[in-house]
Amino acid sequence: MTATRNSRRTLQGVVTANAASKTITVVVERTFRHTRYGKFVRRQKKYVVHDEADKAQIGDSVEIVATRPISKHKRWRLGSVLDSSDFGASQPVGAELAEKTALETLEVTAPKKVAEEAPPEATEGGEE
Repeated sequence: MTATRNSRRTLQGVVTANAASKTITVVVERTFRHTRYGKFVRRQKKYVVHDEADKAQIGDSVEIVATRPISKHKRWRLGSVLDSSDFGASQPVGAELAEKTALETLEVTAPKKVAEEAPPEATEGGEE
């Protein structure tokens, strides 16, 4: 028997969730040319991936490898962590990150209103 495994299908993507034990969700984006119009189209697909050691964190770029069915939806396992990011669990990823960046840009470019000072109130009684 050979010591090496058969070559398996591999994909690269970004971890979007790691809340479950030994399980991560990876978004893989592919680009292809539309058959009729020739325009390049981007499509994303989520894969449920088995992460035995819980190594991957949200925002990490990972390589996943096809494997036997592990559960109802898990058909992939974590091959390796390619690029570890500094996002951390509290940072948004993907569309949420783009939306947050757009909001920050709007806040920076929008003029800030200066609070107008209210005139001092007249005191009852006699003013001196």
